[in-house]
Amino acid sequence: MWVLAFLPLAVWVWLQAQRIDALVRRVAELELQLFSLRSGTLPTEAPAPAAPAAPQEELLLTEAIPDDVLVLDNPLPEASNDLEQTPAPQPTAQPQKPRMDSPLLLDEAIAEPPRSEPERPTPPPTSPRPEQPPLRLDRWLAEKGLAWIAGIALAMGAIYLVSIVAQSAWFTAPVRLASALVLGAIILGVSEWTRRIGIARPPGHPLVSSLLAGAGVVVFYATTWAAHGIYQFIDWPAATALLALCALGLMALSFLHGQALGVLAITLALLAPALANAPIWPSTALTAYVALVGAAGFALAMFKRWAWVAIATIGGLYFWFFAAITADDVRRALALVSFASVGGALMMLRAPVADEAKTGLTWTTINNLAPGVAISVSSALLIWAWMIVAPAPDGRVIGPGLIGLFHVLLAGYAVNERKAAPATFAIAIAGLALGFTAYLRVRGIYAPLGVDFYPMILTAAFFVIPFSLYANPHHTGRGLVAASGAIGAALLTVLAASSRPDWHSLQAWAPVLRCGAFFYRCLVVGAFGPGSQDRQRDHVVGRRWRGTDANRRRILVRAGSAHPRSRRCRAVAVRYLGMARLARGGLGRVDGSRALSSACTLTYPDRHDA
Repeated sequence: MWVLAFLPLAVWVWLQAQRIDALVRRVAELELQLFSLRSGTLPTEAPAPAAPAAPQEELLLTEAIPDDVLVLDNPLPEASNDLEQTPAPQPTAQPQKPRMDSPLLLDEAIAEPPRSEPERPTPPPTSPRPEQPPLRLDRWLAEKGLAWIAGIALAMGAIYLVSIVAQSAWFTAPVRLASALVLGAIILGVSEWTRRIGIARPPGHPLVSSLLAGAGVVVFYATTWAAHGIYQFIDWPAATALLALCALGLMALSFLHGQALGVLAITLALLAPALANAPIWPSTALTAYVALVGAAGFALAMFKRWAWVAIATIGGLYFWFFAAITADDVRRALALVSFASVGGALMMLRAPVADEAKTGLTWTTINNLAPGVAISVSSALLIWAWMIVAPAPDGRVIGPGLIGLFHVLLAGYAVNERKAAPATFAIAIAGLALGFTAYLRVRGIYAPLGVDFYPMILTAAFFVIPFSLYANPHHTGRGLVAASGAIGAALLTVLAASSRPDWHSLQAWAPVLRCGAFFYRCLVVGAFGPGSQDRQRDHVVGRRWRGTDANRRRILVRAGSAHPRSRRCRAVAVRYLGMARLARGGLGRVDGSRALSSACTLTYPDRHDA
């Protein structure tokens, strides 16, 4: 019966969270008002009034003056005879004017009078923006933590109540399920009521309304699981459909309530097969369902630019990858890990907005880091798939081999778009080489190698070099990409040689080792040779490399057919030396190394007898 007291306790915690939230908002408003009062400018003093002028006598014109009367202020002086004795004033000497026919010289600059600049009005003082206080645990608990705790407690209490009622004999099974549905509907109604109150009287409590909406949908989710797992009213296809419908409802509510419900929706949708008895699912149906949920999660994350939704989707796909590895379902594991890599790479296609909030995990971080991280993690996880394939009876490696090559190509594309570091390409090649190595080590204990191992590893060695050329990294990362491509191709070629029982003579090993040496030499020369930092010119140079490769490979392959079988490999290597010496253009030597690799390993794999 203590469960009955659990729900009132959750309601009390929710009410306390509301009160604390209101108090925190009020204190923040008061702090802002106090700060604005302190940072305000003092009023300027009014100018002092001017002193009154001295009183003047009024001018009265009340008397009329005749027209023939001359009015003077001072009387005229009397006449005198002093005019004859007074000497006439001497005229002042006028300055001589320059002659007009003389040249006018302006050798000296005429100084202009100083100009007084107009006074600029002083801008009004602006109050500095108050600094945000650092995020602390007690502050987070006071503002949001209690609301999260109350919402989670409400959802867990509802689920536990459904399970307790299911184990008791109070009601029949249909009544129990109907009561749970009514409880979920009530919680959703309260959530909508809280949201509308917040719209009418902003800012309201958006976090509380979103958590109530999530708790209501979780109750529906638990009811569907009980109808399938406890009462067996519905089979697993109907249960999966209802669980997916609940997740879609949560996804729709996330457009109203924010990112938290989007994360919850993707998480519950990915957990639906586990709650609907996943072991009895067909492998194709389970793979298709998880892939569809992953596609919906990536679409929601890209449309709304929600970083945590993208992380939840990639994490869910990796969770089902390990579930497939545990069940020894290699095809499903390869499909899901590839889907996670492609989804992570697609995040770079959605550019972040300019006015994005800089708090927390932003979409800019996902846009820059998700492609490289997803491809690197998936390339490392593929080693588990190689170890599952090795003990199989047939031992075929075409599946993990092609997926590993696909990750190398995907890494090259991300590096080419400048959305992944050059180390991503090196990690993808290392994962491919380590996968073949793990297969050789584990398979040698059980049975002979698979029939497709030798062609697959040579195909991988052949395509590593063009993929490294396609990566076309920034000039600071060319050395790493070139070295990783050369070393990876040489290592795969050596592994292919060591897996053959008849590859022990010098005639078979010498071209292979020389091929690896030329891989490293030519690619490093190409990486550090003359090149432009401009990306457009880099693409032009890359097209020139790829254009010359087809002709060189055709010449080398046809040249080998003119010699006996015992000398073809040596003849191809000698002719390649001549072509590589002619191609002194720096990066053009890479195409010659590709031609040697194809001629020595792919064209004549079975003709290296001692």
